[in-house]
This record gives sequence, C-alpha cells and structure tokens, in this order.
Amino acid sequence: MKALKIKPELLSILRSVQPGTFIAPELTRAYLDIPKHHAMTRPAARQIVLRSLLRLEQNNLITRTEGPQERSVRYQFTPKFSALYDDDTPVGNPQVAEGTSTHEDFSRVLQARLNSHKQELLIAMGEVAEYEDICREKPSELGDLQELYDNASEHYSKTLGRVKALESLIARQQTRPL
Repeated sequence: MKALKIKPELLSILRSVQPGTFIAPELTRAYLDIPKHHAMTRPAARQIVLRSLLRLEQNNLITRTEGPQERSVRYQFTPKFSALYDDDTPVGNPQVAEGTSTHEDFSRVLQARLNSHKQELLIAMGEVAEYEDICREKPSELGDLQELYDNASEHYSKTLGRVKALESLIARQQTRPL
C-alpha cells in the first residue's frame, strides 16, 4: 500500500473528530486554528483539506454520506481508516502494509519529522529575532514584550532539542539500522 500524502496536522484533526460525520469546512476551520497555519489564507487551507479528503475517499478511507440538504458534503470514516490510523499509531504514520520495509518507512518518517521541526525552528528563530529587534528599537515596550519573548525563546529551545535528537537518531540509524 502506497503511503498517502496527508499533512500530519490534518490527520491529527481527522483522528480527533468524533465518530459520526463531518464536513470539509469544519476541517478547514480547525486546520486554520493551528498556530503554524494562522498566516495561511482560507482558500489555500480549503484546497489542502479538499485534496486530502479526495485522496482519503479514493483509497476508501472515508465515504460520502447522504444527509439532509446541505451545501457541504458530509463524510464518514470507513473501518479501513480506523484500522490504519488507530489511536496507538503516531500521527502521520499509518501502519505498515505487508511487503514494505519497516526500516525504510521509519527512516522516511524520521526525515519528515526532522524537516517539519526544522521549518518550525526557522519560524521560532524569526520570532525571537523580531522580538529582540523591537526591544532594541523601543526599550520602553520591554515589559509588554517580555512574556512573548520568553515564550518564543522557550519554543525555540524545545524545537532545537527536537531537531538535534532527530538528527542524532537519523545519523545513528544510517550507521547501524535500528
């Protein structure tokens, strides 16, 4: 089974949906509520959600349901979705299908996580740098910005730790498989 291209954040939202039915606008709103996506436009988020739903539908992981007359199409999870993305499976990592290499899948997952954390690290670096610049320009605002700066700095440190851990794990895995 070929891995689906579904953003981990969207998959996490899908997994948090209560059993029953859901509509694309609900998912789009939830996707835009993720802090990392605040700057994204609604049409861009909607496009990501709709394309992901189409992939899920084509792979029989969700189905369209008939319901009351609504503007939005309602979707429902199939048992196949639950089997692939149960609560024990880390977000974004479907269970490995027979015939695929667990080692290769794990390597791919680690690399994807590393790339995601590196992107997050760059954003956090920019945020910290911007707070520092503002404080240099307007020292009188230091009191108001201190909490924001501290939070951004802490987020940066945690993300840097995640990047270092993943880089170490990937380097170790390349020298000797897990």
